[in-house]
Amino acid sequence: MNKLFFAACLFTMTLLTVTSCTSRAKKSDEIMNGAEQETAAVNYVAADTDTLAFTIDVPDYMTPSNQIGAAPFQYLHLVKEQYLFATYENLAGAKTGLSVINPGSKLPFLESYADYFNKNFGTKAKITSEVMSRKVKIGGLPAIMVKFDAKAPSVPVEVTYFVTYIEGKENIYSIVAWTLKTYKGTFTPIVEKIVGSFRVKD
Repeated sequence: MNKLFFAACLFTMTLLTVTSCTSRAKKSDEIMNGAEQETAAVNYVAADTDTLAFTIDVPDYMTPSNQIGAAPFQYLHLVKEQYLFATYENLAGAKTGLSVINPGSKLPFLESYADYFNKNFGTKAKITSEVMSRKVKIGGLPAIMVKFDAKAPSVPVEVTYFVTYIEGKENIYSIVAWTLKTYKGTFTPIVEKIVGSFRVKD
């Protein structure tokens, strides 16, 4: 695997740590329209989500993977250094768990969930940029999109992470994408298209 594999594993383990603990305003069309022109040359296709609770589109050059931890949805392109995974957990269980591991939070649940994750990640890697966060609507659901640069141990390059938390009626979904910091400008509008295509299945 290439130089981002360790960073990918580190990030995934961090997210799954949050998930295991908790288990024990723009609209999506505005997000997508903002990325239309810059991603016109990229062809998007429906990803294989037959066994999952959601649908999402990915660039046709990305391929499925099983190398990124235990996340149920994984796509990547090694040459382009573009990586993506998505996971979800039961909303009621997440709320109960978060109230135990992050007591006293005065933030609404979704903001508290994102805040806890961001702080947890910062204990495992050095965040080297401002953490940019914005509230959006994706598929009619409340969501928070987060972007930041980070330096993981033993990785000689900075990585840009894009994390989206989506609060559904039954589950909370996390979509995580990353690339080399030097590729951030190219990958940002692609991530916006991917995330903007997210829909919960009926």
